[in-house]
Amino acid sequence: QYYLRDGNITFLAEGLLFRVHRYFFGREFKLSLIWEMVQTRSDHFAKFLWVWYNPRYTYSNQPKDTWLIILTLATPWGFDSMRELAVRQLERLSLGPIDKIALYMEHKIDGRLLIPSYIGLCKSPTLPSFDDGQRLTMKTVLRLAAARERALLRAIERGVVTPTCADVEDAELESIVSDVFEL
Repeated sequence: QYYLRDGNITFLAEGLLFRVHRYFFGREFKLSLIWEMVQTRSDHFAKFLWVWYNPRYTYSNQPKDTWLIILTLATPWGFDSMRELAVRQLERLSLGPIDKIALYMEHKIDGRLLIPSYIGLCKSPTLPSFDDGQRLTMKTVLRLAAARERALLRAIERGVVTPTCADVEDAELESIVSDVFEL
């Protein structure tokens, strides 16, 4: 699929040759990383190349795993524009708050994009489960607890008789989350 007759750079991944156009690699590519590319799975490298050679010129309808592969390859190779594309596409997908927070933390994606997920978890009637807490890290769970506590205190200050975190307006909760998570 990606062995193009007029290609002018060749890569070998898992015994499969890819011959593509050097132009794409010359824009952002760190030449010292060619060996790492050779060590990449061939199906992952094909998904990476798909971004440039997509016959339909559209990026919608791709699953989360495709964008994670692209993000995972684009980041260390220095393809910043492709990394930004992967993040934009992940933002369009419906990810649960736990999955999204864990994923974005793992890939060092801008934490400000997580504010709606943090707000959703703050408004939840319960804290994350033990298993979810392990995925989020202790620091994140403690910050969630701190944000929830601040929200409850604000609701009490306003005279709510049986306050919950859901009694705080989203804008106020966003301010609390931004402060607690230092965003």
